[in-house]
Amino acid sequence: MAARRAVMTEAQARRFIRAARAEDPRAVVEIVTEAGTIRIMPEPTVAPTVEQEHDKRKPIPWT
Repeated sequence: MAARRAVMTEAQARRFIRAARAEDPRAVVEIVTEAGTIRIMPEPTVAPTVEQEHDKRKPIPWT
């Protein structure tokens, strides 16, 4: 079976992503081709955790 011809080069895809992220670092980049869609999501941000009062208490030792 013959390999399919590339729709775009890796360099072109990198340029598309770089251009989108230059405008908005949190941008979702979608590249749509006849073969399907490639969706590149931004890295998830980790929300700061809030220390709760019950987290500060010492556990009750079982006797």
